[in-house]
Amino acid sequence: MNAALPVTAAHPGRQRIGGGTLALVLGGAVLVAPVLIDLWRAGGGSDPDNQFPLVALTAPWLFWRERAAFGTRAPERSARGGPVALTLALGLPAYVLARVAGLTLAAMAVTWGLVVAVLWAELGAAGVRRLWFPLAYVLLLATPSNRLVLLVAMPLRLWLTATATGLAGAMGIDAGASGTIVQVDGYQLMVANACSGVNSLVGMAAVCLFYAHAAHRARPVAVAVLLALMLPVAVLANVLRVLAMIVATHLWGADWAEAWLHPVAGFVVFALAVGLLCAVDEGVVRRMWR
Repeated sequence: MNAALPVTAAHPGRQRIGGGTLALVLGGAVLVAPVLIDLWRAGGGSDPDNQFPLVALTAPWLFWRERAAFGTRAPERSARGGPVALTLALGLPAYVLARVAGLTLAAMAVTWGLVVAVLWAELGAAGVRRLWFPLAYVLLLATPSNRLVLLVAMPLRLWLTATATGLAGAMGIDAGASGTIVQVDGYQLMVANACSGVNSLVGMAAVCLFYAHAAHRARPVAVAVLLALMLPVAVLANVLRVLAMIVATHLWGADWAEAWLHPVAGFVVFALAVGLLCAVDEGVVRRMWR
């Protein structure tokens, strides 16, 4: 007579996602999808400097990376039913009102709060803690309001204009500045809000957070150092953006610069800033832990 063999799990290290969690995910998608469409229409689809496509493409991978959190179950789950029910009772009407009123950022904030509340009810505090970075990262889907952009962009535009024309003068180019207007060889160039880099700064923040979390997940100090370096790198990249427009105008005229360089300048500068950030990480930050 053969002895009974012990029953073992086929994949002991793998967490299985329950049907209840899948149902909650599908229910959350019903709330999240319209808000994502509104955020896309608010700026993600029309502004080449906007961070929406980048965050929308990378956020699912971050949640998938922490997918083991969706297999957790906490013993105190039933005790959280009351607070979560109250959150849903207040949040769902607020969601509807924000959507009807066209308040995209308010709708996003309410939706985010509802998703966190449901995750807390289903997974417990431990599960939410494992998902803290993806949950914080998706907040970067929001585009800064026009009022905030104007408030921050104006001093940046003035500084960028003065700095870029000063560098152009040092290169022997006859350039001058009056406010945010650059005069080059009889041409006038306007340093617009896009050139100030406010929107691209949010995109840089998204790239920096994603890169720092992926490369230095277990090194909070390294993440903090990269975040601190993000602002000067982004500002330097946008100085080079304005300077490139001045040089191109000096060499080939304003028509050529506007027709050929300006449309791709945002993408080139963004790629340059990301490259600078990676170079700083490789040359400085990583050496601190070797």
